[in-house]
Amino acid sequence: MDGELILNMSTLVFDAMTELREFLYNNVYRAPKVHDEFVKAKKIIIELYSYFLKNDDALQTELSKMGISGCQNRNHSRARTVCDLIASMTDRYAMALYQKLFLPSQLF
Repeated sequence: MDGELILNMSTLVFDAMTELREFLYNNVYRAPKVHDEFVKAKKIIIELYSYFLKNDDALQTELSKMGISGCQNRNHSRARTVCDLIASMTDRYAMALYQKLFLPSQLF
């Protein structure tokens, strides 16, 4: 299909698309700041995954809190349930939960 699309695309459009793609890869997708944020997000997801894999009560509480406890399939592994839970979270929700679980709270 891609070959068909390229054949039907004008040279001007193809060149512009290629230039845009190159710009995005060099300045957005591979930018150090974006990469650093990706590393942080990966750490949050991994630590939430490990936490919920080890803490069934917390997993059940979070599933209920998010209103998806009824969606648990008894045929799915615990790991799959944890993945489904994390996939259901927004970025903001996951970051707030991570902060609540793993970062010290202000005492004053």
